[in-house]
This record gives sequence, structure tokens and C-alpha cells, in this order.
Amino acid sequence: MFRLPPKIIAGITEYKEQLKAFLEDKISSARFKSLRVPWGIYSQRGGLINMCRLRIPGGWLSADQMRAIAAVARKYGDGSLHVTTRQDIQIHGVKIEDTGRILDYLKDFDLSPRGGGGNTVRNIIACPRAGVCPKEAFDVRPYAVGLSEYILAQESSFRLPRKYKIAFSGCSQNCVPATVNDLGVIARREPGGGEERNVFRVYVGGGMGASSRVGRVLEDLVEPAEIGYVAEAVKRAFDRHGNRRDRHHNRLRFLIEEVGFEQFQRWYREELARLKAEEDITLRNIVFPGPTAGGGTCDEDSDDFRNWRRCNLQEQKQKGFYSLEVRLPLGLIAPDQLEGLAGISPEGSRVTFRTTTDQNILITDVPGPSVSMIYRRLRELTLSRPDASTILDPACCPGADTCNLGLCNSRAAAAEIVERLEAAKIDTRDFPGVRIRINGCPNACAHHPIGEIGLHGLARKVGSRPVPFYSVWVGGDRREGSTRLGEELGIVPARNLPGVLQEFVRRSAGAISNYADFYDYLEKEGRIELKSLLKEQACVPAYGVDPLFYRDWGKEEDFTLAGLGPGECGAGIVDLIEEDFKTAGKLLQAAVDTGYPREPIRQAIYLSARALLVLRGLEPKTEAEAIELFQKELVEKGFCSPRFSGLLEVWERSARSAPEEAGRYAEGLLDEVKTIYREMDDQFNLKSKYDTAAVHEKEKTEEKELDLRGVACPLNYVKAKLYLETMAPGEEVVIYLDKGEPLANVPPSLENDGQEIVSIEPDPEGYCRVRVIKRSGF
Repeated sequence: MFRLPPKIIAGITEYKEQLKAFLEDKISSARFKSLRVPWGIYSQRGGLINMCRLRIPGGWLSADQMRAIAAVARKYGDGSLHVTTRQDIQIHGVKIEDTGRILDYLKDFDLSPRGGGGNTVRNIIACPRAGVCPKEAFDVRPYAVGLSEYILAQESSFRLPRKYKIAFSGCSQNCVPATVNDLGVIARREPGGGEERNVFRVYVGGGMGASSRVGRVLEDLVEPAEIGYVAEAVKRAFDRHGNRRDRHHNRLRFLIEEVGFEQFQRWYREELARLKAEEDITLRNIVFPGPTAGGGTCDEDSDDFRNWRRCNLQEQKQKGFYSLEVRLPLGLIAPDQLEGLAGISPEGSRVTFRTTTDQNILITDVPGPSVSMIYRRLRELTLSRPDASTILDPACCPGADTCNLGLCNSRAAAAEIVERLEAAKIDTRDFPGVRIRINGCPNACAHHPIGEIGLHGLARKVGSRPVPFYSVWVGGDRREGSTRLGEELGIVPARNLPGVLQEFVRRSAGAISNYADFYDYLEKEGRIELKSLLKEQACVPAYGVDPLFYRDWGKEEDFTLAGLGPGECGAGIVDLIEEDFKTAGKLLQAAVDTGYPREPIRQAIYLSARALLVLRGLEPKTEAEAIELFQKELVEKGFCSPRFSGLLEVWERSARSAPEEAGRYAEGLLDEVKTIYREMDDQFNLKSKYDTAAVHEKEKTEEKELDLRGVACPLNYVKAKLYLETMAPGEEVVIYLDKGEPLANVPPSLENDGQEIVSIEPDPEGYCRVRVIKRSGF
């Protein structure tokens, strides 16, 4: 089972301190957002309550963890739990003041939302049937969970240019699907030496959203023990070269597209070679328990059971054992239901639980004779709906129900579609492998680009009124070797969407069997049929004729985008900087309008000085410290005009006299730091424009020293890196480091940056002198 890294547990204390500061109005909401979002805590639509996204590595859950999640949702949430397509579980309706208590409680069950949002390594997903599927090449669970433990312990995993998504698939069926993730890992058996061996094929640069892409093969034959090196090397290449400024174009797939696949491969190879030379990445050897009792046959034979077992019951590769898929409509489950599932184990055996990328829950290792007992218990919990993962079980994001980015109420639309299809008595056997995937906006949280039928919400004006619409896609395919994105066929008013799909399914039911599969049907007949239906149902009547077209599904009021808010996935450094700029600008404008009162000017100077310090790894505690650090880090090092070398004096003087002069000075400072920000590169490296030769000449006459004793990892490395940036190539510095982790990590990291470690001299007092020559310009 997954073990929560100590570093994550230790970080809860800092989160709670920052939460307290936020609740006491000591830090701004923008600054706190940059902390809470990487902890997987998102504002829900309206901004008054929050969602806490728990990462479930590989989807693997214990009964105790399920009880803990249910308890938290019951005590701190609104009773709504949502299983996502990344196998996470989201707790909705959480008050921000309760989030620290949630983190504290869940850590004792090896559960955490850390990395559930922001520019981080997101939950690593794996085949829900890993370890039990007869088709798998081998069990990928140990690698998905072991890599999760390793990656979560790395500080760099939480400050990437953008999110980094990893998926493990056990075979070419590609259930997760790996080929449309940033890093996709697919297990296979490779002949050689007279017997087959386990290997991974690795894909890179896939992803779904407004600009979806299918990944390309990065490595064809990776030994399973090497997968940690591969995942970390790709992460480091992305971290080093990714675009940190343009949040709409900074996913890994865009970097690869911009520089070319061959260039990215070179960067990856360089990082891989450095990693193997300098670091041991051995994932923990995790042994997952198998069935604990004897198997057998399933003897239930009622009509309801036969209907349910057709799609919800699957034989495992362990003879006599079964996997039961619990269908969760719209991915939703109540706390009492989740707690009830946790207690479902038959006497004398131990079943296991997994969340699925189809937003359901899988119960595995069920002995045949116990299937009927568990089915009856599922009926008691109202969790026995048949047709799991079929055309009657759409994947669905929360949409405008809770999401800030949701345009349409996808949940209500999905529920209406299912109701129409069930009323038409659709036989799912006529649609093998066909599933509907519906999103409230073009972002692909429910994976509409690879849906056999994919839908995403959008808004259109009809006259002067906004109307909810859906874009309709078909033909997405996740299978390895034939992975492709769907084709957009057209748009339809949300009010007509369920009827269009009902009619398309009715017409298709008897036709698909005449073709090789659904894709063959689409190619030769289905696309034309659906396009015709979309054209027939494209019109929106005038508001006075039918106002329902101007209302979304599940809503009584007219459609509006008023609840739409900014997305928080990319919250981070850019938000902090731009928030300081924005606030400083407002303060200065207010000062101009009201005769230059002193306090707004002082605050504007402080915020302008503080804004870029985050790029230098600095977090000043006081206003005076921020201004002193600005002078030292930006003015004295040539990034900012020498005109502002007396900034501290001006700031102090502004409290006593010459307010208008100080105001003009503050306006010039804000303009200067905005220019510095605008001219930095996409990796946040600042441009040195001003002469610092005199300063460097003076420093050359003295031996440079940097005392990092008592400074913990990774801050000691950050400070060493920033200090070396101020030096000219060929200069030396002696760095004082504590023995143990600092000595083990900092010198290799500096070498990884291209610097030369000349010598390491131990001192009897328990530290070491590390002599470094600057070789790289970073």
C-alpha cells in the first residue's frame, strides 16, 4: 500500500500556519491561493466553499481509508463525494477554515490532497484491474504506487511550469489511457533470450484539453526497475525548459511541439544520464496482497442479478475470483454508501477496492460463492445499478454545478441523456465499447476527446440572450497503436442534446452489428447520420416561443455565465507577481486621486519591491526586509536600474515628508519592475542590464564564502544556486555545508547544473567546506 512521504506530513504544519495568517487577514487571498491549490484545495463556484481533491495513487484504496474519507465528508463537507477520471476522490462543500483539520486527520491514513492541483505532479493513475486482469502483461501497481512515493518526496514536483500527468497501463487495451498523458507507461512482454521479459513502452507529450495531443514513443524497451529514472528525467527536462509564463500554452506537449521532438529527446537523454550518474532511484518494493480465501463458482441466478452481472461482474485471472464494478452515476457517492462499501468483505476473505478512470469503484478478489452476498449488500446500499462503463454510464465532470470554469451543467445534461436512453430500452450489447463522455467546458476533465461519443459545453448568443450549447464529437479511440482524437461534427442547443443522442442511438442499434465495430460504422454510415441529426436540431426558437432553450438542464433560471470564475489549476508564481503589481497600481492611482497620502505610497513601494523576490527564492517577513532584499538581489546585481539603490531611504522618508516626490518615485519603481518581469525569459531568468563590474572587481580580491550551515534541503541548494548566479564563470566560492543530507544533495545538484566541485574538506566541528568553480551560466 501507498505510504505518505514524511515530507508531505511535515508540510501540513506550514499549511496550517499560512491558513491561520490568511484567516487573520495577514496575507492576501491570491498569496494563499498559491499555497492551497498545490495542496489540492480549490474554490468552488461562487467562491464561498471549497473542494478538497484527495489523490489515490493507482486508485488503490483500503477499507480504513474509505471509512476515513466518509468521516471527513460527513463532518466537514456537504455530503458529496466525487470520483474523478484520475482516480482521485473529491470532497465538496468544505469550509476553508476546516482544511487544516482535514489534512491532519487524513495523514494518519496515508491520504493527502497534496499535488491535487496547481503546477504539480498530479495523481499517478493505473489500470483499475491491475493484478487481476487476464489480459495484462504484468501488474503495474507496484510501479505506479512506488513512483508516487518517490515523486511526492521531491520538492521540485510542486513547482513545475505546469501540471505533469503520468499513467500506467497493463496492456495495449490502454484502459487508463496512457497515450494521452504527459507520460504514458504501457506494460508489455518482450521476447528475448529464450523467454519473455517484462518491459515498459513509454509515451511522452500526450494530453487532453482545448488543444489535445496523442503522445509519441519516447522509449520502446524500459526495464521496470528503470521507470523512476525515466519519469524523473522527463520531469526535470520539463522543469528546466518549460514555459512558466504562458499558462495557456505551457503544458509539456506544447514544449515538445515548440522545440521539436528530437530536441526534447536530447534534453531528456542529458537529464537521464545525469540522474543515473548521480542519484539512486530505487522504488520501494511493494507487494500487494492477493485473494485470502478459496475461490469458487457464482451460484446466484435471479433475473436482476443476471442483468447486473453482464456488465458489472468480471472474472479475474485468479481462478474462482471476481471483480465487481460498482456503477456510480455521474461519479457521485454518498459518505454512508462509501462507508458501507468498506464493510462489505465476506467472512474469511479480504476484498480490495480501487477507484476507476471511468469514475466507478471496483471491488476485487471476491470469491465466487460470495458474489451473491455482496450483490445483495450493494442493493441495500442502492449501489447495484447495472450497465457499468457502458453507453448508459457516461463519464461526466461537475460542470457548472461546482466548477469555476464550467459553462454548462453537464451533470444535469448527462442525467437527462441516461433517462432518455433507459426509457428507450437501449440494449448496451448493441454498443460494445461505446461510452459517452461529457464536459461542461472545452477542458477535458471527462476525456471527451477520446470518447466514442464526446460532448463539451459552450455558450452562444441568440439575439441578445446567451444559450447553452454542446459540441458533439465522435470516434475517439484509446487503444495503443490506434489512439486517436475524436472528430467534431457540429454543435447543438443543450435543450436538444438528449433527443439527438436518443435518436442517433435508436438508429444505430440495429446497424452497428453490420460493421466490424463502432468505428467502422462511424466511418461508413454513423457520421453522416449524426451530422444530419445535428443539422435538423440546430435551431433555437425565439425566447417568447420556447424559453426552455434559454435555460440549462437542471436550472429554473435563464442561462447565464455570471457564476463563471478564473480557473485555479495554474495558480502559482505568476499569480503572486501579478497580484502585487495589480495592488500596487491601485494604491498609486488612489494616491494620485487623493493628494498623495503617505501610507498608500509606502505600501506600493513595498509591493513593487516584493513582487519579483519570489523568483529569487525569497519570502520576506517584513516590509523593510523586502526592500533591503530588493536592493541586494535586483539593484546590486544589475537587474534593476541603479536609480533605485536608495529605495530603503525613500521608503522610510516617505513617512515623514515629500509625499508627491515619493509618489512619482514609486510610479517609476513599479514601471521598472514590470519591465524586468516583461523581459525575463520563459524559465523566469531575469535579464541583467546594468553594469556591476565594479562590484565584481572588488569581490575578486576576496575569497568568496557562503555559509549554509543550519540551512535545510532544498533551500540550501536554492541559495547556493542563486549565489552562483552572481558570479562570473571561472570564479570560486567556498560553501559551508552540514554533513548528512545537505552534503549528500547539494554538491551533486550543483554538478547537475554544470558547476565544478573542486574539493570537499571535512571539518572536525561536523561540517564541510565545499570549493566550487562556476562553470555554467544556468
